[in-house]
Amino acid sequence: MAFLINWAYTAYYFPDDKSPNIWTGMWPLLVFGLLFVAVVIFGSTLSKSNYVGFLMSVILFISLMLVNMFEKLQKYNPISLVTDNLDLVKGTEKISHIYPAIWISVVAAIVILSISILILNKKKIG
Repeated sequence: MAFLINWAYTAYYFPDDKSPNIWTGMWPLLVFGLLFVAVVIFGSTLSKSNYVGFLMSVILFISLMLVNMFEKLQKYNPISLVTDNLDLVKGTEKISHIYPAIWISVVAAIVILSISILILNKKKIG
């Protein structure tokens, strides 16, 4: 809701014809955010401390940045959902360029959430 209010405010006061594909650039950010939410949930299920989820997301982010140094793997790296989204907004890049990273992120998020659910079902609460 906050995003829509900010978007409407910006579109009204600052009309811009140089960013034709705003929504195309936003979907990869959403997918990347969902992956990180899944990682935080997974980390939180492993420990009673809330900091483990944050620590796992930091470790994942650093790992993805290191993997991004290899040019052949950039197309498959979920970090490209964040780093390449400005090119999508400007229209200089097609979204099909990052389809592999989107699918890897979605599948990884589903697997991580499934594992989290299995772990939580086996834990005793209380």
